[in-house]
Amino acid sequence: MRKDITELVDKTINSLDGLNRAEAPGYFLAKTKAKLYRSEQKEERFQFRRPVLLIAVLTLFLIMNSLVLLHVQSNSRYTHTDKASNVDGFAKEYGFTTSDY
Repeated sequence: MRKDITELVDKTINSLDGLNRAEAPGYFLAKTKAKLYRSEQKEERFQFRRPVLLIAVLTLFLIMNSLVLLHVQSNSRYTHTDKASNVDGFAKEYGFTTSDY
């Protein structure tokens, strides 16, 4: 049994003889550094512009909401008398009288 184990260990060690140390291509380090540098530049650029963009969008949003509110208020001519006239017009259209409803 001891001989079998020794043979297995020897086979395993001999199978590792042909292995070499893994090496990266020559340009690998330069490419990695370039990508890291580009990603840092992008982050800096967007961090500067993000608050300006946010303020611009919020200002535009407030202006549009104000315009919509002014438009709705100027067109809100629907009053209680209009409601009554609509009911009378409906009654006349379908032949009802005020005593029917």
